[in-house]
Amino acid sequence: DPNLVLKACSCAAIISASVVSLRPLPPSVNHSEWVPSFNRNFWAGTALGWTYHYSRTTMNWTQARKWCQTHYTDMVVIQNQEENDYLVSKLPNKNKSPYYWIGITKNHKSETWTWIGNNSTWIGEQSWAANEPNNNHSTEFCVEIYVNRRENRGKWNDEKCANGKYPVCYQGMYLKLFM
Repeated sequence: DPNLVLKACSCAAIISASVVSLRPLPPSVNHSEWVPSFNRNFWAGTALGWTYHYSRTTMNWTQARKWCQTHYTDMVVIQNQEENDYLVSKLPNKNKSPYYWIGITKNHKSETWTWIGNNSTWIGEQSWAANEPNNNHSTEFCVEIYVNRRENRGKWNDEKCANGKYPVCYQGMYLKLFM
């Protein structure tokens, strides 16, 4: 149906060509760990909102992405500066580690930064912290966003993927698919 509308549910939509499958979120997911939705366009139609989720447990980048894919849709892919600012304003300031993983990595061969899932290369130069990315010791291929730093709040830093940070995930909520 060209006017198929998926209403909000505790599920994630996986869209491939003209196939839409919904998978329920496990009861173990703590629904209090979410950030209110933000409006933006969705590649397959229209999203009236996304919800953002985070873990209260630090994990390396690979574990963080897997956690996001298991419980939600994927790790957050920031589309513009407005969305970047919105997330920073809503994410809790953590005292131990005020840093969150976001869904961008550096391609080892091409030396380019790319967002996961959509191959977008939007990298706002204003989003990097001062003197970043610096690829310290040639081992920094993942990106964290600073939430609790006075000077670099909302800025990005390239970081070793093995370090522990809090993951930020997204989940599309209201989708109108055009097939």
